[in-house]
Amino acid sequence: MKFNSITFLPNGQIYDNNNWSIDELLEHSPYELTKYLTLDSIKRKVIINSPIGELELVWTGSDIFGVSTLLKNGVTINTGVFLPGNDKKEETSLLKFYLNTWREFKIVTELCKNNTPFQEAEEIKERPLLVSVNWSTINKEEYDQIAYYDLFIASKYFQSIGSI
Repeated sequence: MKFNSITFLPNGQIYDNNNWSIDELLEHSPYELTKYLTLDSIKRKVIINSPIGELELVWTGSDIFGVSTLLKNGVTINTGVFLPGNDKKEETSLLKFYLNTWREFKIVTELCKNNTPFQEAEEIKERPLLVSVNWSTINKEEYDQIAYYDLFIASKYFQSIGSI
């Protein structure tokens, strides 16, 4: 099974847009990262170890969608919304809410000026889909060590949804 992903920078530029094999990503996924991913719609905040130190993972998931935030020292590194394709209307609503929330964020409006960022995500119809934003709050060397974490979360989530 595969999933699509699109990841943005806060200025609306695309960081990555790709199609991924769930099985290949799961082979490399740290268990510490994915063991807290549930489908019970309960928001969880856990501390996980990573190659760059402790990270906070905030997760909420159900069979309709999942959302995650990764933070280091209380500062957001990455946020993501996971759309499995089970409820088109609900997913469309959630995606618009997610994107509009970040579009209204002061730093995004300053970086994007009069442009509307993240529009490409709304054009992707294929599911499952991960839409995420990398917040550029850590240096590149640190980020490179955890760059796949949103993809690892997506692979575990979409695998779990496939088993329902």
